[in-house]
Formats: sequence, structure tokens, C-alpha cells
Amino acid sequence: MRRFLKASLLFTGLVWYGCGSDTPTSERFSRMADAYCECTASLVRLNRQVDTAEHRHLSRYFEQIETAYEQARECMAAVIGQYGLLNDAEMDSLRHILQYRCPAVADQRDLLQELLGQ
Repeated sequence: MRRFLKASLLFTGLVWYGCGSDTPTSERFSRMADAYCECTASLVRLNRQVDTAEHRHLSRYFEQIETAYEQARECMAAVIGQYGLLNDAEMDSLRHILQYRCPAVADQRDLLQELLGQ
């Protein structure tokens, strides 16, 4: 009976510890998602403008988009420096959060991976 009680207490402790460690990971993804949305906001805005612009005005957007992209890369480099690189499973978790935070870029997996250095 004592072995069972000790094993149960050990198991409960491990489960509690495992669940408790989930919060920092979720917080990490949440902060990374917020940063990603902020870093890409001007790029998203410009892409929306290009989608509705007349063909003759497109050339003026390309330089602005290039500048916004470089700024997003620099911004995300700082985020990576703070929160680290993500593996594939973590990338999927981040994309899930992005669906709610900034859906305009959440489905752009290539952009996300590129800006996160993947």
C-alpha cells in the first residue's frame, strides 16, 4: 500500500510539474505572436494596398514593400534573439495563435518561416 501511495504521489507531482511548465511555453508563443504581428503590420498594410491598387501604380509599392520586409526581418531577428528559434511543432503552435492575433499573415507559412529564420 505504501508503494502505491508513494508512486501515486510521485506521479501526481510529475503531472503537476508538467502542467505547470506549460504556461511559460504558452506565454512564449503568445509574446512571439504579438511581436510577429507588430513586426509585419506595415508589410501587411502595404500588401493589402497592392491587392486593390491599379496596375499603373504598382511600381511605387515595390520599394515600400522591400523596405517594410527588411524592417520586419530586423524586428524578427530581435524577437528570435529574445525567444529563440522554433522547431516544426512549435511553429505550428505559433501559427495557431496567429490565426487569432493577426490572421492576415497566419496562413503565410513561407513568410513566417523566413522571418523566423527557419
